Amino acid sequence: MQPATLLSFSALIVRLATAQDIHNHPAPEKLGSVSFPISCAPAVQQRFERAVALLHSFAYAPAEGAFREVAAADPHCAMAHWGIAMTYFHQLWEPPLSPEKVTTGAQEIETAQRLSSNLRLAENRGLIGVSERERRFIAALGLVFNNYATVPYRARALRYEEAMLAIAQANPSDPESQVFYSLALLSTALPADKTHANQKRASSLLEPLYRQFPDHPGIAHYLIHAYDNAELARRGVEVAHAYAEIAPSAPHALHMPSHIFTRLGMWDDSIASNRAARKAAHEQHDRGEELHAMDYLVYAYLQEGRDADAAHVIDDLRRSADLNASDFKAGYASTAMPVRYALERRQW
Repeated sequence: MQPATLLSFSALIVRLATAQDIHNHPAPEKLGSVSFPISCAPAVQQRFERAVALLHSFAYAPAEGAFREVAAADPHCAMAHWGIAMTYFHQLWEPPLSPEKVTTGAQEIETAQRLSSNLRLAENRGLIGVSERERRFIAALGLVFNNYATVPYRARALRYEEAMLAIAQANPSDPESQVFYSLALLSTALPADKTHANQKRASSLLEPLYRQFPDHPGIAHYLIHAYDNAELARRGVEVAHAYAEIAPSAPHALHMPSHIFTRLGMWDDSIASNRAARKAAHEQHDRGEELHAMDYLVYAYLQEGRDADAAHVIDDLRRSADLNASDFKAGYASTAMPVRYALERRQW
């Protein structure tokens, strides 16, 4: 266990916040470490990996902007357009593909496929190459967006999972291939499957990777999702503590540990997690993530009998003028909070 995990989570969050506030200097961005070599211009490699790190922490809007910067810097970079399309594919959220974004995502993956094909022709002439792994990543995502209007989503998601399995098998030493396949497994897990077969398969792939790459945001993040059930939750305590330190610049990384804390009744840690996530999301104008943290915060306060604190959060919600009920996260959280407040207090 890393030394930081010996601290209570609430103490860890205080330490992180204090470090950020010293001398009023902004904290350096910290998103974790990703290595995802691509055949685009060398000048965009680091920016591409930053975008992937944001993607792994479900910071979808900043990730989209980062991938678009890569595409602008290298107009021939097919993987930049793959990345943009990936920011529209919210595999573990509802809906996985929003009706407003699915057309744009389909256009982006078409651009990636076209660029990949053009680069392959160029490679045959000895000019520039694009790796087979990149082509397969692009083709796999095409299975999600192609025929979105006629083929049911689950059928497309299962085809994507199969394609990602083939990529993982063909690239056993490439962590990103294994990590994105693990995410695909989690995304197709059936809620009714109480054996948690997909979650166990994903965790069996991710656990050795976590030991090898302890600063990778996606590995820690997806392990928490794999453990987010009554059977496996106790296995997630260490990685839950770690994820907030790996990527504290991503609000979702500050919130996600509370999934494990909530499962295990670690209410002080859940409160610390979601207070930090709420603050970071507010500062980054991520309203959906802010409301999601507030919802978990209300629930944790109520479990400790801190009804007044829960009521203050709901008062803040009621004063909000920028609720977008059509956004699933915002709509769910803003509806759930007052309902939780009534039900948990048995105010029938």
